[in-house]
Amino acid sequence: MNEQDKEKVVSVKVFVTNDLPLAAYLLMHRIKLIDARRLGTSYKFSFKDEPRIQSLQYQYVNSDCAIFDDAIRKLKKLLFAQRTA
Repeated sequence: MNEQDKEKVVSVKVFVTNDLPLAAYLLMHRIKLIDARRLGTSYKFSFKDEPRIQSLQYQYVNSDCAIFDDAIRKLKKLLFAQRTA
């Protein structure tokens, strides 16, 4: 095999998060998902790193999406508290 036939190794920067709502927000903004894994009771989402990811994180925190996610967490907490009471 000559040098031209060898596969080229491409280094891709990756942004990783275990925050499901943030991962969904990044997907909504067309950030490329590279991998998604369940690790026991948590998750790991890997995205192709782009310069705009940092600004998207701030946008998410200040968006209605974050308010919606917080409301769901509160409702789940309420329901789980009722089960144990």
